[in-house]
Amino acid sequence: MPQMSPLTADELVATLIHTTLPTILVEGKYDMTIYRWLENHIGLSHTDILP
Repeated sequence: MPQMSPLTADELVATLIHTTLPTILVEGKYDMTIYRWLENHIGLSHTDILP
């Protein structure tokens, strides 16, 4: 069964509207882990990653 996002669709849209950071939306069970690893190892420090 897929994991549900801790944010609702409306909350995600509101977050995206009010940010100037490039944002990566991830959906897979392990995507957050992979993107956090990339963030730390290749310098995605100015990027927001949302489940």
